[in-house]
This record gives sequence, C-alpha cells and structure tokens, in this order.
Amino acid sequence: MENKLCVMTYVFGENYQSFIPTYVYSVWKAYPEYDTMIYIKGILPEKVESQLAMLRENGCNNFSILPAVEDVGLSESALKNINVRKALRWLVLPKFLCQYKAAYIGDIDLFICREEPGIYEQHEAHCQFF
Repeated sequence: MENKLCVMTYVFGENYQSFIPTYVYSVWKAYPEYDTMIYIKGILPEKVESQLAMLRENGCNNFSILPAVEDVGLSESALKNINVRKALRWLVLPKFLCQYKAAYIGDIDLFICREEPGIYEQHEAHCQFF
C-alpha cells in the first residue's frame, strides 16, 4: 500500500544544518504517519548527528538524511548559482517517491504543526479545486 505523504527538504549550507533535528521532530510530532527525507551537501556536524540519534532512540525512525543529488545534467556554472541550486528541489524527483501518494517540499527553517485538515488533505483539495 502506498504511504500517504513524504515530507522533503533540502539543506543549503552548514548554517542551516542545525535546523534539521527540530524539523524532523516537528514533522514526527505533527504527522507521525508521514516520512521525512532531508537532502544535504557534505557531512553533518557531530552535534546534529547526536541530536538525530536521540530522536531515533525515542522512537522517531521515519526520517532519512540523504546526500544531495549532484549529477542533474546542468553545467558547473549553472550549479554555482544559488538560485539554480535552490530550484533543484522542485526538479529532482527520486524514484523512492513512487511509494507515496504525494510529496511536500518544504523549508528546513520552518516548524511543522498539525493542522485540520492535514497537509496532505489540504493540498489534495487544492489540486482537486484546480
């Protein structure tokens, strides 16, 4: 059976990596039935790794930290542009998304709170409207 929703985000730069544990925690607490996938470039700091380990120890196991997709067919000069890199999150669709009904691509520095209707239901209704 398909999972309902995958919450995805991309972390651009080390300054934003400190938001990862809070983001993962907020999705887990608000929507424990959703999976969270976070793409990063480089290696996570030890402090972030230990915070993620604490989340796993407390039952939060529905998230993955993945290496950013680098080979997307764009030139080196295009990939040096931060706006081009930010746009990639809307263009790179990994095969694992086929197991989900939808993907929600968000920003790492936003805290996810449960809403009624939920994220999936809101966006599904929006799609039906259009």
